[in-house]
Amino acid sequence: MWSSSTSGCPRWTGSRCAGGCANPRSAQLPVIFLSAQDATLDKVLGLELGADDFVSKPFHPRKLGARVRVLLRRVNPPVSTTKKVGDLEIDTERAEARFRGERLDLTTAEFKILSVLARRPGVVFSRDRLIDDMWDGEHIVLDRTVDAHIRRLRKKLGPAASMIKTVRGMGYKLEP
Repeated sequence: MWSSSTSGCPRWTGSRCAGGCANPRSAQLPVIFLSAQDATLDKVLGLELGADDFVSKPFHPRKLGARVRVLLRRVNPPVSTTKKVGDLEIDTERAEARFRGERLDLTTAEFKILSVLARRPGVVFSRDRLIDDMWDGEHIVLDRTVDAHIRRLRKKLGPAASMIKTVRGMGYKLEP
């Protein structure tokens, strides 16, 4: 946010600053003009120059904060926590997995394995990589532990068990 007259920096006018918005590196950043100008023409000009909002002085700080939050919601929309692979849905925020709408009763380790595999369907994950992603190097885990978790996970997946493929000598992948 720039201010020309109150900051003692008259060379940086709002229109000059808005010209910098054309820069691809800053094109996604929201711009709010804060100005002592209150005329409709000034507001329209500011918006046409690339501002996302125009706030005239005096303004209440809470009002400005609310406008900033609205712009940030547009720039950073909420990210879905649900990943769908075929008929399998994995909701990482709720730590739930469903197959054809039926909730699967998974242990934490089974859910973590399924979540890791679902992040990139079709990509082979080695046992070591699954261990690193699941336990963040905090525990000493044998690679055969992953095999045991995969075996139990497949049993719980029932008809969806065939989605977890073993790639001999490489690891596991999830395919729809």
